[in-house]
Amino acid sequence: MLNGQVVITGRAKDLMVINGRNIWPQDIEWSVETAVTGVRSRDVAVFSLETEKGESIFALVQCRLTSAEARAEMKDNIASVIRRRHGVDVEVVLVPPHTLPQTSSGKLTRAKAKAMYLAGQFAQEESSAA
Repeated sequence: MLNGQVVITGRAKDLMVINGRNIWPQDIEWSVETAVTGVRSRDVAVFSLETEKGESIFALVQCRLTSAEARAEMKDNIASVIRRRHGVDVEVVLVPPHTLPQTSSGKLTRAKAKAMYLAGQFAQEESSAA
């Protein structure tokens, strides 16, 4: 309460609702960071987008691998971990190292990563690596 008025503070939630289930992007990010070899802390940004199939989950993952086979295997491993641990399908997009946006304190900013994805900033990297 401030001067007799209710004031709501805080930031917008990142909560994703997929098939009626509440899923936190931080949970998926942590699963990938701890279960997939070669993925470090703050290398993953997860968000949802409305697609023609409904609400879909996207995972932007910083990748240091250069061979197409190794990159494809990493994408498969990430998708498998997410399906196994969270029961959802995900579109995995590998992005170059140091491209996911962070705040001045080093925290990942999902909203900016999502905006960059929607602006097509990662499409060229992914298609050139495929």
